Amino acid sequence: MKFSFQNIGFTKGEARIILLAISVLTVGFGAKFYNNIFGSESKPYDFTQSDLTFAETTSKEPSPESLQEITSININTASVEELSLLNGIGESLAAEIISYREQSGGFKKPEDIMKVKGIGKGKFEKIRNKIKVE
Repeated sequence: MKFSFQNIGFTKGEARIILLAISVLTVGFGAKFYNNIFGSESKPYDFTQSDLTFAETTSKEPSPESLQEITSININTASVEELSLLNGIGESLAAEIISYREQSGGFKKPEDIMKVKGIGKGKFEKIRNKIKVE
């Protein structure tokens, strides 16, 4: 008698899926076995080191210059770095402000900054006294 998955109650589709799963497992175990016997002597990549490097570069304290009291920033001429000094404005939002400024030809009044995606009434109220338009 010839073995068949259909003889033990599986449909043709189920039998194909079972054979595929067995094949994938066999190839996976074969590759792992091959790597254990003939694999390289190198150490595996240490992902924690790259995480530490990322944490160091992103969690640096602001420089003393950036902590100085901001009097007023002209949003029509400010750089990403200058805009990032504003409360609640990070580098990506500062880049959005500059992009909008370049596309629209500049801001006519401080309230126009609310036309930038990501700056609503609440965020505007936090920076209102720190921005100007010239």
